[in-house]
Amino acid sequence: MAHFPAKLTLAFIPTPIQRLERLGREWEIDLRVKRDDLTGSVLSGNKVRKLEYLLADAVNQSCDAVITCGAVASNHARATAVAARILGLEPWLILAGSPPAAAHGNLQIDLLAGARIRYIPWSEYSGNPDTILNSVAEELKRQGKRPYIIPTGGSNAVGILGYVEAALEIKQQCREQNWYPDFLVCAAGSGGTYAGLFLGNTLEPVAEQVIGITVCQNADYFRPRITHVAQNAARILQVDLSLDPGRMALVDGYAGEGYGISNPAQLRLIRHAADREGLIFDPVYTGKALDGLRGEIAKGSIPRGSRVLFLHTGGIFGLSAFTEEMTRMWDSLTFWPDTL
Repeated sequence: MAHFPAKLTLAFIPTPIQRLERLGREWEIDLRVKRDDLTGSVLSGNKVRKLEYLLADAVNQSCDAVITCGAVASNHARATAVAARILGLEPWLILAGSPPAAAHGNLQIDLLAGARIRYIPWSEYSGNPDTILNSVAEELKRQGKRPYIIPTGGSNAVGILGYVEAALEIKQQCREQNWYPDFLVCAAGSGGTYAGLFLGNTLEPVAEQVIGITVCQNADYFRPRITHVAQNAARILQVDLSLDPGRMALVDGYAGEGYGISNPAQLRLIRHAADREGLIFDPVYTGKALDGLRGEIAKGSIPRGSRVLFLHTGGIFGLSAFTEEMTRMWDSLTFWPDTL
C-alpha cells in the first residue's frame, strides 16, 4: 500500500471523465477525456497536481520564495507563480527565450502575480537549467531568503506524486462508470505527468497501456529520466517495486520541429476538435498529443474499437502565443472553416 506524504489543496479534483462521441465515432474508437484542464481557473491544467505536493514540501521547510523555470509561455511557470502567491510565497521564474514585444497569455498572468522574471537564451538554458536554478537560489540566500527550487514542469519524485494520485483517481472513476480503458494517452513534455501515471498504473492497474506522445525530445531521452524519477517516487511512497522501462510506451513523431513549434495540420486538428466537441486543445501539448492519438489509430498501433482515455492537461492560456500562425490560416475574422 502506498503512503502519500502530506499535500496542499490547490486543485479542484476529482476532474470529470467525459465521453467524446463525435470524435470517437469518426476515429472508430470508444474515446473519453479526463478533464484536467478543469483543475482551476488560473491554476488550470496538470501542473497544479504536482504543485500540491511540491509546495507542501516548500511550506514544510519554511521557505519564503519559489524558483522554477520553463519557456516564456510556460504553463508550469504560470501555475507556480499563482500558487506561490496563494500561499504568500515570492515567485521567481527563469524563462528561456527573449522578452516578447508584449506580454500575453501565461506571461501576462506571471506578471500580474508579481513574479520576478529573468530571461535566459535558449542555448544557455538548454545546457543545464538546474545550474541556473541553483545559482539564483544561492543569490536569494545571500539576500536572507529561503528559496525552494522546483525543476522544469515540476517533474521530480515529489512532483509526480500528483499523477500517481491522479491514476488512482482515474481507477475509481472508471470503476464507478464500469468502463476501463485499453489505452491511457497523455502528452510527454518534461516527463513528470507520464511518470506519475505509469507508476500509478503499475501500482493499481486501470489501463492496459499508458502512452506518452513526446512533444519535444524523444523516447530515448525520456525513458531513463522517467524510470529514475518514478523509482524515486516509489521510495517516497514506501512501495517496493522495480519498474520495467521496456513497458513505457513513449511515441515519437508528433513533436514537429521542436517544443512549442506547431504546424498547420496540428492547428487544423485543434480547430476540428473544437468544432466536433467544443473542447479547446493547445498547440504545445494537448494538440500534439491529440495528433499523436489520431496518427497511432491510423497506423493501427491503437486498434479500431479500442477504449481510449485521453488526458487533457490544459494549456489554454498558451493559445495566444500562436495568434499569428492561426491568423495566417483564417480567410477572415468572420469564420474559420473546418478543413481537416
